[in-house]
Amino acid sequence: MTRHNRIRARRLALMAGVGVTALAMGEIGFEPTRIALPAGEGTIAVEAVRLEGGLFSAAFAQSAVTLENVTINAGPSVYRLPSVTFEGSSLSRDALEAALRGKTDGSWQETLAEISAERIVAPQLVIEQTVDEGTSTITYSDVVAENVVEGMIARLVAASATIEAEGPDGRPFEGSVGEMFVEGLDLPFTASWYAEAAPDGAENPFRTFYERFSVADMSFGDEEATVAIARISGEEVEGRLMETPFTEMMPELEAMSDVEEPSDEDARRMLGMMADMLGAVRFGPMVVEDVAVTAAEMGDEPVFRIARIGVGGDEPARIEGLSIDVDEGEMTIASMSSEGFSLEPMLAGMRRMAQTPDLEMDAATARALMPTIGTVRLEGLDANIVPEGETTPMMFSLASFAMTADEPINGAPTNIRVSFDNLAFALPSASEEQAVVQLRTLGYEDLDLSGVFAARWNAEAEEVTIEEASISGVEMGSVRLTGAFGNIGEAAFATDQMAMMMAWLGATAKNVSVNVVDEGLAERVLEMQASAQGVSAEDLRGQGAMMARAMLPAMLGGTPEARALGDAIAAFVETPGELDVVVTAKEPTGIPVMQLGQTENPMDLLPLVSIEAQAR
Repeated sequence: MTRHNRIRARRLALMAGVGVTALAMGEIGFEPTRIALPAGEGTIAVEAVRLEGGLFSAAFAQSAVTLENVTINAGPSVYRLPSVTFEGSSLSRDALEAALRGKTDGSWQETLAEISAERIVAPQLVIEQTVDEGTSTITYSDVVAENVVEGMIARLVAASATIEAEGPDGRPFEGSVGEMFVEGLDLPFTASWYAEAAPDGAENPFRTFYERFSVADMSFGDEEATVAIARISGEEVEGRLMETPFTEMMPELEAMSDVEEPSDEDARRMLGMMADMLGAVRFGPMVVEDVAVTAAEMGDEPVFRIARIGVGGDEPARIEGLSIDVDEGEMTIASMSSEGFSLEPMLAGMRRMAQTPDLEMDAATARALMPTIGTVRLEGLDANIVPEGETTPMMFSLASFAMTADEPINGAPTNIRVSFDNLAFALPSASEEQAVVQLRTLGYEDLDLSGVFAARWNAEAEEVTIEEASISGVEMGSVRLTGAFGNIGEAAFATDQMAMMMAWLGATAKNVSVNVVDEGLAERVLEMQASAQGVSAEDLRGQGAMMARAMLPAMLGGTPEARALGDAIAAFVETPGELDVVVTAKEPTGIPVMQLGQTENPMDLLPLVSIEAQAR
């Protein structure tokens, strides 16, 4: 460690363990002391020390020592403790004095690891901060650290806290917090994470900052809005050291953010530091309970609520009981969840950009920064919303929605699935939209729709399969399509735009199948068309079946396959039920997509395919 880092380390150790280190000044007749931090970065002042139980030889082991009016002035932050009492401290007087005066050759982590006490009690801790011309004062009450053993704090508790702040614009901001606790706090490692760089070429494993935490009864806001949270709790908050320590990184990032056009070198360094920081912390299970947002202009009832948020650990991230209640309408969502989300591809892309001087910031590079989405699900949506410019609310509901995008190559997902179930809404009676008018003419006053689109790339077969593309409606029916396209290699997902386009142009169509199921729509369409033509539905049905049997085969060349297709469609018209049509390329490799696009008359493709059709 350089001398500069040792100075900084001793400063952080001094701030973290100021109460314990001041035991070294516990002589009778103590006078107020002011100690300058290294490099002129602030001061520590201790007004008085009160000993309980007397002095014990050269060390104050197992004595109780109270420091009065402790002030740590560290630049933009000032820490004030009217009193802090250390009970049962085992750190020797010589070690304390060496740490306080910055005379030890050992690391500051080693100094913190020597701190042990049965209890550290501070009736009040006040933190005053000034950032960007804004000010804040946080006051913690009844702060107690229990069973401090070699820098490990078994339990750290604060009974409550209040926040008073004022932004750069002069607007006041207030807040309050109920009981807070942290268990299993590793003070030496937590301090080292802020100020110590990762060792070059050595192991840098994740370590636990603290084992669990809980913060209750939070409320924050100003004259316009208030946010309340019943509780935030979590387990296993871990971290690993960064290449650039946090205390050096943040001022550098802040300075870079003020530059309108940073140099390429600065931009790459910023990306590298951000990737390092994002990858240096991870969480176990964490739960947020009962979030409520209140807007002053809309009364005392919350306009936004979430019953529970769960993230981290092995379970999918999940939001439950979301509701919005505003003048424009109401909406509730039973749950939303995310599974398989990962920042790793994005972090790898950021690191690659940081390490490649000649890498251009283009669309391909940006695509490589995409995280893995995984699977997102929504369940139980109900809404009652007044559209802009309208006075009548529109009601709709959705049983479920799910989207999967994973198995990425160069940032592009190769497995995609989107589905929705029971999207239900009323058709507005006053609408002049042609589709709405037609549906209402068919007798539908509301719709209940479901749909799926699923596609996957098979690397071994170099094939993209459309596993399902379907749409269905209650009392209507469904249409379902599947298919396969070949000669699609990994180049189809290349970051080079030209290579990607050429790969897709070389694709071949191998097969496509269509399944149609009628559950009432066909009969309604038949009756509507019959009425428009002034004939009976049965007469129109007969005409349609005859045309399918006679005209369609003639149009398709009169082959046995064409006749089979005509017969199947005719049977479906006569008795609507289920119809299957499968078109397969005769060549196993498929028909080139370029050829399909350049063919002016689709009938010219008939010799290249086989057609199967069946009505049930």
